[in-house]
Amino acid sequence: MNKHITREHKLIRQARLAKGLSQQQVANLINIQIRQYQRLEYGESDVQKLGMWAGLSLCIVLEIDPYDLIFGANPETVEDLRIYR
Repeated sequence: MNKHITREHKLIRQARLAKGLSQQQVANLINIQIRQYQRLEYGESDVQKLGMWAGLSLCIVLEIDPYDLIFGANPETVEDLRIYR
């Protein structure tokens, strides 16, 4: 499987470590398999491939702003997001 570590993957890992949680704990809290969570951190899968429920749960558990996770900033500061115009 191809690995491509992006800003999103790093953000997820850093947030998990900052909260002192294991990968297994996060996977359990957001109700996904441990391997699926590991793929997120290891750059083997993209956050966008998670379902909405799991993605939002991930943001809640790790205290990550969903806009920051997906876009890298709040929509007010991202000028090229046509859906917000």
